[in-house]
Amino acid sequence: MGGGGPDETRERTPWWVTALLVIGLIALLGGLVVGGVAWWFHANKNRLLAEGKKAGDEGKAFAVEHDQRACVDEGVARCSACKGPACEAMASVFTSVCLETAELSSPDVCDGVPAHGEILKTVGWAAAECERRGRANDQSCQRFFHGFTSTCENASLRARRNE
Repeated sequence: MGGGGPDETRERTPWWVTALLVIGLIALLGGLVVGGVAWWFHANKNRLLAEGKKAGDEGKAFAVEHDQRACVDEGVARCSACKGPACEAMASVFTSVCLETAELSSPDVCDGVPAHGEILKTVGWAAAECERRGRANDQSCQRFFHGFTSTCENASLRARRNE
């Protein structure tokens, strides 16, 4: 009897085996998340398409009697009332369609908006814009304005803005 406990006779697992197991587990979990998201979109695609069409139709109808600035204000209000990303996306669809079809243009609606892709400028601008609108710390407002940069990059909106 060597007096040693059971740990003395057991070999340690090499570090690389543990690392491979951890990497494999992370990959498995990542695959499950991606698969779950893909399944959810597939299961809800018809509803999402219908909601997107409805939001676009509402944007067109709103644009008939409102200017582009009112389109943005209404989009922010809709987005701030949202409880999830699908609703926020519909608020963005509403705003994009409304801006594109508004009969009454607001030439300065995109003034000061950073170019799409200027991430740091966009973060600061979105936070300041939400604060200016009385929605400081409203994450849905900030996400809305992050997406607004691509709307302002749209060539036809820029062309209308420069008229």
